[in-house]
Amino acid sequence: MIKYIVRDYFEAFRLTNLRQRQRTACSKIVLLPAMGIASIAINLFAGQLEKSASVWTDTVQFLAVLLPLCFSYFSMAVHPVQLSKMMYLCPMNAKERSNYIYGSYFFRIAIQMSIGFLGLWIAAGSVSWDFFKAVWILTNQLMTASLVNGGAHNGSRMPAVGELIFLFSLIASILQMDCMRGDVSDERILNIGMLIFFCAVQVPLEWIYINYIRKSLQSAVFYENSRTSWRSE
Repeated sequence: MIKYIVRDYFEAFRLTNLRQRQRTACSKIVLLPAMGIASIAINLFAGQLEKSASVWTDTVQFLAVLLPLCFSYFSMAVHPVQLSKMMYLCPMNAKERSNYIYGSYFFRIAIQMSIGFLGLWIAAGSVSWDFFKAVWILTNQLMTASLVNGGAHNGSRMPAVGELIFLFSLIASILQMDCMRGDVSDERILNIGMLIFFCAVQVPLEWIYINYIRKSLQSAVFYENSRTSWRSE
């Protein structure tokens, strides 16, 4: 079953599948990652014009940390938590479908976290890192990687909650990068404020969203509870 999980993961990025997805999904697949990339550019060039020699270094640092977040959101959008129609019709019992769905979900998270680790390693070569900042950025990466495209049938407001989780993770990572580059006058105050925001906003949102993840994975096991897969058309 592992080979089918790997195959289907990469096939979702084929141009024909992306075109099919565009007909059935909203423009947020591209919109929110584009917003993230735009925020990188604004943050870089607004305060770095006087230090043109370091612009390219700063750009690489930001992209290495933040592009994995944007890719995680994009991957979530093109990998809906459901099977193709043919897989519901083939002789698979509920246990086998469940193993495939959960396996695909955790494989996607593993891929995205690996990319996040790689980006962090690339950025770590030229900035001042500590364990606290690295864990914080990877936590934001995990929050984004764990998002699911389960539709609104399991909770009409949950897709919007997922978008907020992604945007807050993106903003938090940008601020952490500012700290590591020494662009913040009082790093301690910023970290305290970010920690309060993390505990008061990000953690509660993630706690609410976890139930949506569980329901989406469980309902996808049975065809009558799942939307028609875009990959089956």
